[in-house]
Amino acid sequence: MRRILILTQNEDNVVGFKQILKQFGFSDFTSASSASDARQLLSAQEFDLCILNSPLADEYGDRLASETAFNSFCQVIMIVKAERLEEIRATVEESGVFTIPKPFNRDILWSAIRLTSASYNKIARLKNKNMELHLAIENIKRVDMAKCCLMEHEKMSEESAHKYIEKKAMNQRVTKQTIADEILSKYHKKFC
Repeated sequence: MRRILILTQNEDNVVGFKQILKQFGFSDFTSASSASDARQLLSAQEFDLCILNSPLADEYGDRLASETAFNSFCQVIMIVKAERLEEIRATVEESGVFTIPKPFNRDILWSAIRLTSASYNKIARLKNKNMELHLAIENIKRVDMAKCCLMEHEKMSEESAHKYIEKKAMNQRVTKQTIADEILSKYHKKFC
């Protein structure tokens, strides 16, 4: 995690959070005191971690925390008064928001950051795997479309078209997707 958004209505708290986070090696901070400012920042930039010290200037922050955790890759730690902890946790936990009670000490915050960091790393791996699978599916679609072009315009069977693409890719030492792109480009005006 690199980019951190600190949301609190008290500027002294921003300084305190920065001091704690700097001790653990973090250095890229942005801060806001209201949910409306936070929403503007979140729509313009990506953050890895959001620390929300409730309440904010214009709302308590539970809706913002849930939206942020649910709709983005950003991990969210929400700090709430101890007497409201269970109530707020019940509304934000399903979205993936971590909650800690006030008052808190440095060790509690650090534990929460470590938990969110572990979660962030796992989600990042899953996101990368998802992108790899999406790319593989797109490649398969391109090869299948190229086979259809060969079947339509060259009157090949599906098996012959498949072998043609494989053999040409092997002979030219390129991927099947490269050959598929050449075939699709050749027949683009007629078929695709």
